[in-house]
Amino acid sequence: MKSLILLFSLSISLACDTPNNVLETSSSDSLEETSDNSGQEQQSVSPNTITLMVKILEIHESIDICGISKSNVIGTEVMKVVQSGSSIVNKPNVKDKMLLDFILFPKDLNKNTTIEVKATESLCQDGSKTYFTIASHKILK
Repeated sequence: MKSLILLFSLSISLACDTPNNVLETSSSDSLEETSDNSGQEQQSVSPNTITLMVKILEIHESIDICGISKSNVIGTEVMKVVQSGSSIVNKPNVKDKMLLDFILFPKDLNKNTTIEVKATESLCQDGSKTYFTIASHKILK
């Protein structure tokens, strides 16, 4: 009787086991599919982060944003929203004019220059408005 139970449990465990070659084939197929799609899809963006193409309209030495004096601020016009992460509260639209805060202002920026910026959104102290701080930029024209 014990041998029958042992034989029965062994046959069930072998019947449920998938062959290794079938498992390897399906996983390699899925890897190929994801690598083919990766070029077509946009890369994921961190939450509260947005990538914009903007034209510089003004360069401010010091200006108030949300009641706090900020230096290294540029006035811009949004040319294109390239990527937008989740949790963006006030997503800018094309042709919107906005102020962007640099952490460290680069010396090579001038008015009417087009740049691509990656910026993070922050809430003002009162919680009703937001502003963007530039984390990185690339000069386009």
